[in-house]
Amino acid sequence: MYAPDEPVTRGDLATLLYRFVDGEVATGASHPFIDVSRPYQQLPVSWSYANGLTTGSPAGSATFKADNRVTRAEMVTFMWRLAGSPAVSFSTRFFDVAAKGNSYFARGAIAWAYETSLTTGSPAGARSFGPD
Repeated sequence: MYAPDEPVTRGDLATLLYRFVDGEVATGASHPFIDVSRPYQQLPVSWSYANGLTTGSPAGSATFKADNRVTRAEMVTFMWRLAGSPAVSFSTRFFDVAAKGNSYFARGAIAWAYETSLTTGSPAGARSFGPD
């Protein structure tokens, strides 16, 4: 079942990106997260951790929250890190991407997504991004 209308979880996103780049994980590679329970997510989460796509949720913690719905801010941050965390201006046209608050960690990623036309807002062309 593809389920195009179902939400994407953090574990699903790690798996999608891992498969997208034909990820490889060195023998014995692991991750520090105590809450990744699905077998098919183990290698992708290990790969994501080893390649700096994630540091946990919250950052630096022992949890990944694999079964939580991925937010737009989290998704674009994973993608930005996969692209090598390119430098950005950190200016954004979106009023809902604050200098502080829930989406602060994603400011650079969201600016990159806008600068590269990965996003034009939510809904398209709007002055909002919808990070949460």
